[in-house]
Amino acid sequence: MHNSGARIFFISVTSNPALTKLSEGVTTETTKDLFSSPLYYIFPVALIIYTIIIAIASNFEVISKVKRIYYAIMSLLFIFVLKNVDFMWVSKEGLWGTTPKAWSLILVSIIGMILIVLIDSYIISGYVFKEFGFFGTKFIRDETTETVKSQHDYIFSLESSIKAQFELIDKTKKDMADSGKLKIKKLNFNEQIEKIISGFYALKNTETQVEAYNFKKGDYNLVVDKLTNDYNLNLYQIIKLKSRLKNNLLYYLKIKGCDYNMLHVVITSEFAPDFEIGIAIKLYGECNLHDQYIIKNIIYYYELELIKLKKRSNSCQ
Repeated sequence: MHNSGARIFFISVTSNPALTKLSEGVTTETTKDLFSSPLYYIFPVALIIYTIIIAIASNFEVISKVKRIYYAIMSLLFIFVLKNVDFMWVSKEGLWGTTPKAWSLILVSIIGMILIVLIDSYIISGYVFKEFGFFGTKFIRDETTETVKSQHDYIFSLESSIKAQFELIDKTKKDMADSGKLKIKKLNFNEQIEKIISGFYALKNTETQVEAYNFKKGDYNLVVDKLTNDYNLNLYQIIKLKSRLKNNLLYYLKIKGCDYNMLHVVITSEFAPDFEIGIAIKLYGECNLHDQYIIKNIIYYYELELIKLKKRSNSCQ
């Protein structure tokens, strides 16, 4: 009798209509419910299409294109994971009274962004390292390779400049030793400067056009007008030129759409005591800005030798 009563009680509980209705109304919400609509794919898919079009049509460097595509794909992958994986990690309210579901999504988003940025930093951009090995194969960042190549080209250019300087100075010594070749009174110093600089770059296998001209000391407006007319300088280039002239600095002009660059150097000389000498060098090849110091050094040495020769010639009279 006791056992049958127990069975009757169990049946009555499980078949209670009120409890059955209550159990049917209970649902378990997950983070996936927030991303159930397929419309969430519109943004990442549109971003990928836009990124691919920009990558094909633009002139951005390769690393920029790769990073754009990478972040576009990661956004699509992130939405896919949120739609298919439940991330109910916390059961209590989060900061500022956020619900457990919202707080879980915030944590997932933070962790996801950190992982995406780390992958970019360690693998794509390589900010953390310059090179890494994998099964005996060495991978080097593009920027590192370009830097190494740039340094190699610079060292080669500097080596050729030093060699050209030595050869020009040696030639100057020989010319000065045979003073009969030079007539000081009839010497045009600006023409000699042009020959020296043209000879310097000829030894470096670089084609040039050189013009040396005089202007009154401090009269930089004449220089600005001349270079503006010769090279069609814009307002920004004119302002930069004036600033560099006032501070006695080299002016370098990279001319877009042309096969040459221009260097402008200003020097002083005892052969033109009331003037400064402007030197405009048009280069049809590699351009090393530090050549200005070697050029000035050669001209200064040449000038000293001319002064010595002039003193010797005066003492012989």
